[in-house]
Amino acid sequence: MEPAAENRLLTTDDYLRLPEDGLLHELQAGVLIAEPQPFPRHAQIQARLTRMLLDFVEPRGLGVVLTQGGFLLSPTIWAAGSR
Repeated sequence: MEPAAENRLLTTDDYLRLPEDGLLHELQAGVLIAEPQPFPRHAQIQARLTRMLLDFVEPRGLGVVLTQGGFLLSPTIWAAGSR
């Protein structure tokens, strides 16, 4: 039995065909997540926290700080390096 169309997993092609609706969309394992756009203050705080992490982590060789843009809501991630 086929799942209902609204319950099926989406592909990258499906994601790329989504209409612009003012929301941020993320595709996680075929499931569409939609969230409102963050306010500019959110982006300023995120940039400041990312810079603080970079300034602390990189000089000490503690790993890498990654920011992810594009398809996702730009999380900032610290990945510890191996010793």
